[in-house]
Parts: sequence; structure tokens; C-alpha cells
Amino acid sequence: MPKRDEAYMRAQRDGIARAALGVLLEKGVANTSQRDICSAAGVSVGALYTHFATIEEVVVAACTLGNEELPPLKTCETWDEYVEFNVANVYDSRVADAARRIRLAFEFAAKIVTMDKAPAGVAAIHDIQNNYIRDQLQRSFDRGEISLPLGLATTTMIHVQALVGASTQLAMNPSLNRDQWITSLIRSLEITAGRVRIQ
Repeated sequence: MPKRDEAYMRAQRDGIARAALGVLLEKGVANTSQRDICSAAGVSVGALYTHFATIEEVVVAACTLGNEELPPLKTCETWDEYVEFNVANVYDSRVADAARRIRLAFEFAAKIVTMDKAPAGVAAIHDIQNNYIRDQLQRSFDRGEISLPLGLATTTMIHVQALVGASTQLAMNPSLNRDQWITSLIRSLEITAGRVRIQ
């Protein structure tokens, strides 16, 4: 058998990750087998394990690729744009694809909790949102729109937790009063950031 070059191997790895993402979004972590992933990717189990030592590594690669294929995060020019963009993402948690991504994230998080060590690459997935929120808060601070009384790092953590929590709650419970939930979210973002209201 001829030796496969680096480009071929990279393309096969990405193909497996892309196929895995489709299966994982459709079936969830618990109901996806290596056979499902191999079938969707059109590869053998041996090819799968040539690229990934464990199924968890496949999930990380799939999620990483999925994030890379999403539209780029918006650079917000004002505090109001920051809030509007993030609230729109929270509302999108009810859209089928976004809801499936939230389900995948929580199922995988539950699996990681039972492991001795998180798979390589998980922290980088987390860093995407953390870095985005941190950078947007810094920009608002530099413009004098917020005072960051709790500091940048703490405010970033609070905002990530608030946004993820709101997305999860709205995705999981369609009977929630969305307007009330969003109003509360916006107010919590303002209070924790030290929003300076410009008259």
C-alpha cells in the first residue's frame, strides 16, 4: 500500500471529525458509537484509531471543527451591541441546531466529569468564548462604557456563566417567560460590568 502523505492524512482526520460532529449532533454522545462515526465518515475502525486514540478525542476534534466552521464572532463597537449580540445568541438556543449543540456540550461535559483527566483540547474549546467575552469587556471598558468593579477576569467568568446558564435554561424549558429571563440577564450583565449609563 502506498504511503499516505500529510495532506491526505489531515483531510481524512478532518473528514472523520466532520462526520462525527453530524452524528453527535443528531444522536448525542451516549448514543453515538465508533461504528456510527466510521459509517458516516466512510472509514474503517482502524482508520479512526490511526487519528484518534479514544472516542473522547474524536468528540473534541468534532467540537473544535464545529466551532471553526461557525460564523466569526462579532466585534462589538458599543456596550449595547455586546448585549444585543449575546442576547441574540441566547434566543438562538431555542433554534434546533443551537439546541443540539448545547445538548452535545452538556452530554460531553457530563462524560468528562467521570474521567480522571479531561481530553486534550477541551480547554481550547472553552477559551474561545472566554476570550471573546474578555476582549469585548475590555473594549467597553476602554471606551468608558463600563467600570469593571469586580475586575476583568471575574467579570468575564460571571458573564460566561450567565450567558451559558441563560442559553441552557431557555433551551431546556420552553415554558419560561423569555422576556422576563432576558431582562434579568441584561440587568445582571450591566450590574456586574459596572455599566456607566451615558446620557
